[in-house]
Amino acid sequence: MGMTVLTIGSWNWRDDLSLYRELNRIHSSSGISLLIHGGYPVGVDDIADRWCHANGVKVDRHLPNRREHGREAESVRDSKMLQLKPDIVLAFERFHSEEVRRLLDQATRAGIKVMLETEES
Repeated sequence: MGMTVLTIGSWNWRDDLSLYRELNRIHSSSGISLLIHGGYPVGVDDIADRWCHANGVKVDRHLPNRREHGREAESVRDSKMLQLKPDIVLAFERFHSEEVRRLLDQATRAGIKVMLETEES
């Protein structure tokens, strides 16, 4: 069957290999049947999307709907992604991000396993 994985993180994340390494580790041990991400064409979302394409994993993109939700669009999008009940949330954060930390906190309270990798430079 495989796991459902939610990847989140910084639009300016540059370390493709660390994200690939973590996805490969999970995929080889448990299998990934679905990867959910925020749909941006850069950073963590783009890297995860490319990994899915290379590994034949289904991807579910969730762009924030600013027209409908205004400044709360990312928060609404993040809540919707968590409602899909991923098995794990993988976060890749460049510098400190309140949005990433908020989503990790929500996932932890929902009983979802989380993993955070940071990059400061």
